[in-house]
Amino acid sequence: MRAADAGLLAAEDLVPGGVPPVSHRAGVPCVIDAAAAAPDRTVYCGAGAADRTVQIRSGVLARLPRARAAVVAR
Repeated sequence: MRAADAGLLAAEDLVPGGVPPVSHRAGVPCVIDAAAAAPDRTVYCGAGAADRTVQIRSGVLARLPRARAAVVAR
């Protein structure tokens, strides 16, 4: 994991503040913080634009094909 620098944002065609939890590029994993992976929790995340937000249930996010839970936050 790393911060979304200008090069990564350009490669993904994203803007700061709009990075979604899932990449459209093949092989990029979706890592969900274990604290947010409870099946019935509401999660808010980027939607690809700085003025858009996705509201999704964590259980739905965790079922994505490349998703995996890990301790991310400290």
